[in-house]
This record gives sequence, C-alpha cells and structure tokens, in this order.
Amino acid sequence: SISSLITCCLLAFYDWRMAGAIFCTLPISIIIVVIGKRLEQKFGEKHVQAKLIVSDEVQEYLDGIKIIKGYGISGKKFQRLDKALKKMMWASIKFEGIGGIIVTLSTMTLQVGLGIVVLLGVSLMVSGSLNPITFIAFVIISSRIYSPLISILTLLPELFYMLVSIDRMRSLQSESIMEGKEDVTFANHTINIDHVNFSYNQINVINNLSCTIPEGKMTALVGPSGSGKSTLLQLIARFWDVNSGRITIGNLDIKQIDPETLMHSMAFVFQQVVLFDDTIMNNIRIGRHNASDEEVKLAAKIARCDELIARLPDGWNTLIGENGSKLSGGERQRISIARALLKNAPIILLDEATASLDPENEIYIQEAIASLVKDRTVIVIAHRLKTIIGADNIIVLDKGSIAEQGNYQDLMNNNGLFTKLYSFQKQALSVNY
Repeated sequence: SISSLITCCLLAFYDWRMAGAIFCTLPISIIIVVIGKRLEQKFGEKHVQAKLIVSDEVQEYLDGIKIIKGYGISGKKFQRLDKALKKMMWASIKFEGIGGIIVTLSTMTLQVGLGIVVLLGVSLMVSGSLNPITFIAFVIISSRIYSPLISILTLLPELFYMLVSIDRMRSLQSESIMEGKEDVTFANHTINIDHVNFSYNQINVINNLSCTIPEGKMTALVGPSGSGKSTLLQLIARFWDVNSGRITIGNLDIKQIDPETLMHSMAFVFQQVVLFDDTIMNNIRIGRHNASDEEVKLAAKIARCDELIARLPDGWNTLIGENGSKLSGGERQRISIARALLKNAPIILLDEATASLDPENEIYIQEAIASLVKDRTVIVIAHRLKTIIGADNIIVLDKGSIAEQGNYQDLMNNNGLFTKLYSFQKQALSVNY
C-alpha cells in the first residue's frame, strides 16, 4: 500500500540496509501473485461458467417441475441438474484451492522478511555498525508493516475473480445499441422485405428472402418447423437486426427507426402468453398505459373477456396468479388479444393463437382475432392451415427461403409444398376440412 511505501522511504533515511531487509521479500511475493494470476483467472472463468450453467438448470428444473414430478425424476434423479451442481462444486474447490495456495505462498514469503531483519540486525550489531535501539525499532516496525501488505495479498484473488465478471460485463457493453429516429411518420404500413439474410451463430436461418406484405391485408407465414417463420416475424419487429438486406415500413428502413418508436406501430399476440401476478385490469392495460378504465373494458368486451371477468370472485380486481396460473390457456389468450386491441396498432403480428386450444375456446379466440385484424396490416404464423384459408396472401417458407406464395386456391392448384403440408395435416388429424 501507499503507506507501506512511504514508511519504506522514511526508514531508508535511518538505515537503508535494514529497510532493504524488510522489503526484500516483497518483489518475490508479487512475482508469486502475478504468476498465479493466470491460474486464478483460468479457474475463475470455469467457476463463473459453472455457476451460470447451474442457474440455467435450476430455472429449467423449476419451470418443468410438474413434468419432473410426474415422471419421478426429481432430486438426484434429475441428472442434468445434479451433474451441473457437482461440476460447480469441483470448480469451486479448484478455484478456492488455487487461490488459497497462492495467498499462503505469497504471505509466507513476505513474512520471511521479518527473519531476515532479525538476522541482519544481529549481524550488524555484532559488527558495531548498528546500535541496539535502532535494531529494536526496526524489529517492531517490521512486525507491523506487513499487516496491510498481507491484507492486500489476501484480497487479490477476490479482485482477480471480480475481473472475470467485469470482462463479461464489458462484452455486454461492447454490443451495439439499437438506435434510430424517434420522430417518424409512416406514409403507409406496407412492409417490404428486400433480399434479407440472417443467421444465428453462423447458421443461416433466412436466405436472401424478398417479399411484400401489403397494407390492410392478412399475410400468413407457413412452412415446416425450422423454416424461419418466427425468425422473420421477429426481424420485422426488430427484435434483431438483419445481417444484410433491409426491411422497410412505408419505405422507411426499420434499422433507422428507434425500436420503441417502431413498437408503437405494432401489436403482438404470441402462442405463449406472458401475464403478470396482477389484476386483469392492469394486465390488459399493459397494451396502453394511459388508457382509461372504460377503454380497457371495451377492449376486453371485444376480445370476449367479459364473460370470464363476470364469473371471477373480484371481477376486474381479481389477481390472476404468476403468469396467469389461475386462468385457462384460452382465457389467457383472450387477455393477450385484449391488450393488442387496446394498443390499437396498425400492424398486427400473430404467432398462431389457436394451435393448442379446445374447440370452445378456439371459437372465442377466432372471433376476438377477427375484431383485432380488421383493416390492419396482419402477419400470422399458421400451424393449423385451415385457419388461414381466407388470408389474402400465403407465404410458404422452406429452409429460410420462399418456396411458393399466393392465395389458398392458387397454392392448392400448384400442388407444391403447401399442398403437401395440407395433406399431411389433414391425414394426421383425420378431419375432412
């Protein structure tokens, strides 16, 4: 520390030989710490990574607890979590062990200086070049001066470990921030996708894709799993930026628009609805925070939520539990649609909201969606192909590219991928559409 350095300089005025004896082991201690730093960082990174894996596994364990209990694989039988915990345990032991060894070696080496001070002092007194008073003073000072240095050496492993976490924070800070103009006006809400390419971790998902999604029409995205439907929807919403090409709304490149400004023009209804442990009123009001109670109730009525709310014990003030656990899947979907209705955005993005609903709820949802999409630019991901028979345009994706597009009748006449998917689904469900 600075105080120890100042003390060393002052002691040198009395006797440079004894001052040198006190601090002669300090460079060796520092060398030990510097050499050990690489080892500590290596094991520190492994420890941090092991903790992150455990965190992910614990979250997955809690999210899937019903399945885990149902199949009798809880506790140690859940091998992935058990393996992750054991890996973190060994990573902790190695990291703490290496740190302990380095601290012990450096502090022991440093304190050898006290013995050197005594031996040198006795030797100098015998030769008559050092008086006893000065010798005793140096012994007392040396026994005290090592305390702050030992504290620093003890804390250095923690500092090196913190540097690992700081490096992770810096890597996040180095990510480019999505920015753009806030004051924009769309001439129209036609969406043009122009030679767009996008990849996840070097794996191409969207390949040179171009198409137009006209204003005020319904466009459906269909295709096999992994064909890029959800990715394309999220690129339009600018959850990610395209690698190349561009997406425009009313001839404005969305890369040049502030994400929050862009979100004002879009409403979403996803298959997996996220609700909060709050009242129904507040969950719907997320669509537009400054909406009045009357506006919220009107949106709920159009979304066919009024019957649901009427039979709840506290009506609009009923707490619906974590992620809407007190409601059924269809009821959660209706609240999600009410949010979108309340937002009243000109562009609607739908990730098939009826894919896993019972017939009764599906009727309610379809009626609510019909009210939502009226006179708006709509993009819908369709899993049940029968639900998009009336779409103005159907884009069939395959491996990130457009395989074919057109209306329902045109695609059926083409006898291409859409016809094949339709036949497979019809056969699987054994239903005459």
